[in-house]
Amino acid sequence: MSYQPLISKIRCHNPNKKSAKHANRSNARYIATREGVDLSPLSEDPEELQMHQCASDEEYVRYVAKRPRSHGLFGNIDTSDLKKVEQQVYQVSKSGRCIYRGIISLGAKDAFALDYTTSNAWYHQVKSIMPDLAKELGANPINFTWIGAFH
Repeated sequence: MSYQPLISKIRCHNPNKKSAKHANRSNARYIATREGVDLSPLSEDPEELQMHQCASDEEYVRYVAKRPRSHGLFGNIDTSDLKKVEQQVYQVSKSGRCIYRGIISLGAKDAFALDYTTSNAWYHQVKSIMPDLAKELGANPINFTWIGAFH
């Protein structure tokens, strides 16, 4: 099967600008909560899976809104508390370090063919390529922190 090109866009606000820390914090909140974000559990917790599969849409939305992971972030840091993640992004920006903001886009047909249709599948794929991406950006893969969301 022939696949369409994977589209990727990476940006970095100048860390010396005052607005960078606010823009980066806002971006973290945006990708975590924007319309269409996948709030499905990344774990195989039987209780969460059963709730997702058996509940009516209304019941599941109510459950998602009240549970600790009521946003779509995942990453190589603890993403369970969105406010803490936002604060961490803000502090890194405030310290003058670069925060790269990227988008990866894959066509629907290719996503289905490659089985990248869930946040869990994207989490594992992104996790596997982050060390190489860190090296390409001139960062130490050991200290490379990242977060993402599936839309």
